[in-house]
Amino acid sequence: MSGRNCFAGAGEPVLVRTPNWLGDCVMSLESIAGILKENAGSALWCHPRVIELFSLFFPDTPLVPLGDRIPPFERLLLMTSSFRSALLAMRTGIPERTGYSRGIGNTFLTHVVPFKDDRSRHHSLDYETLAVAVGCTPVPVPHPGPAPGEHLAVFAGARYGSAKRWNGFPEVIRLLGMPAVFYGTAGEQAELSRVANQCGGRCETGLSLHDLAREILSARACVGNDSGGVHLAAALGVPTVAVFCSTSPSWTGPRGSRTRSVVTRAGCSPCFGRKCANGSWSCTRDISPADVAKAVRNV
Repeated sequence: MSGRNCFAGAGEPVLVRTPNWLGDCVMSLESIAGILKENAGSALWCHPRVIELFSLFFPDTPLVPLGDRIPPFERLLLMTSSFRSALLAMRTGIPERTGYSRGIGNTFLTHVVPFKDDRSRHHSLDYETLAVAVGCTPVPVPHPGPAPGEHLAVFAGARYGSAKRWNGFPEVIRLLGMPAVFYGTAGEQAELSRVANQCGGRCETGLSLHDLAREILSARACVGNDSGGVHLAAALGVPTVAVFCSTSPSWTGPRGSRTRSVVTRAGCSPCFGRKCANGSWSCTRDISPADVAKAVRNV
């Protein structure tokens, strides 16, 4: 390997720039756990919207919010891949900066990891590759363990786009006959309230990640679109069913023995689009509420 591609200093503290989105952060947990285990004194540099997730799973690890002053480190691992994040990494002044090769942003890195753009393999492996690049091995992350209640946690939204949003959850609730709570962001309040009203459910939006985790842990099970909420539920050990329309569980399916995925049979899926390119919405119409309800019963 050239000097630009090999990593020096394994075993020394590293600042890890974590992913920006909840689902991605959950998929990075094992890799981050391995890095923290093998590099005492490391810290996590996080976007404010996900920093609570890491305080939940790594309560003894220093957390640095994006925008705050960066403490002195000799090594930085970049788990984000945008030009802006690479530029911010360079501006920290940290001498060793490792991340994926992504165009012009490479010029801001000192150690480049080749990126394999393959959505047929799970996205968590992309973070595992970065952990291995800094000499670490991912390790399991213990979860608090659920205290099952009676309600079904529902994540009917998907910030990525409308092609990921399946709309049959009210019928699933009626088929299951379970009390349901619809969770989401504050911006989804109006839409989720409308959906919840169709099946006698209630709506809880805008919760902190700590409060959301507490609510999920009290659920009997979780069901939702391919979104951060279902990944969080699976990571917390709650039985979880995810519905996949334009995306694929091979790439972003929730992991764990108590998870199931319901996948469209539409030939155009997975297109990974935010919106339906041909206007047919066949991937969202192909999945029946009965199939989703059956998966919830099974899990």
